[in-house]
Amino acid sequence: MRWGVGYDQMDLASASELGVAIANAPGYGTIDVAEHVIALMMSASRRVAWFNGEMMAGGWPPAVPGSIHRILGSTLGIIGVGRIGSAVAQRARGLGMEVVGYDSTLTSEQLLERGVKPVSLETLLSSSDVVSLHVPLNAETVHFMGAEMLSLMKPGAGLINASRGKIVDTKAVSSALVKGTLAWAALDVFEQEPLPADDPVRKSPNVILTPHVAGYSVESWQDLREEMCKTTLDWVRTGWASTIVNPEVRGSLRRDR
Repeated sequence: MRWGVGYDQMDLASASELGVAIANAPGYGTIDVAEHVIALMMSASRRVAWFNGEMMAGGWPPAVPGSIHRILGSTLGIIGVGRIGSAVAQRARGLGMEVVGYDSTLTSEQLLERGVKPVSLETLLSSSDVVSLHVPLNAETVHFMGAEMLSLMKPGAGLINASRGKIVDTKAVSSALVKGTLAWAALDVFEQEPLPADDPVRKSPNVILTPHVAGYSVESWQDLREEMCKTTLDWVRTGWASTIVNPEVRGSLRRDR
């Protein structure tokens, strides 16, 4: 069992070939990641993190004209509208934001049911004031958000990644921040973790960094333990669990050979 949501570390093809079922905890941290994303967005849009840094250093920073934007009425673009993306959308709507979404695995009707206006990827990037990434890491999504995608974003927009580090080309993000084409970025996950002390993104302007903690809370850890125990009991009692991520192995499990 994978102690968490992501299972990109697992070789599913080999596991299936060997008759090994792999399960994860798909419900873990949904609320917490969504809350963290909203916190990052609010902190960046209101420049709370930077004002705090200046104040702690003894300064009295001015409100630079054009640097602070109202959340109400702005547009949030969510790429990947699964459990977490949907939870983010729900909270953003509560803040009075327009929420648009793109998910290659969902129909327009399904996106509407999840509270987002379905749009093309290009439209989402060009129209959103904030883009939040919530896609799984696989061969198709490595460096999904690279220089080309960043160039399609609305000038002055912000980027949030609380999914998987390798989905974002961090060097491209740093470059966009330096050039000013990207107003700000808020990253909770990184291509290499722990993030090296000398990584250039640490010195990039207008960036908020948190150490892969979006899914954590006292409550989420309790939820995770309960979900893992339930999966274990289901497996022992029935020989299967609804959280298995390679269901094609069901007819050829090693224990049944």
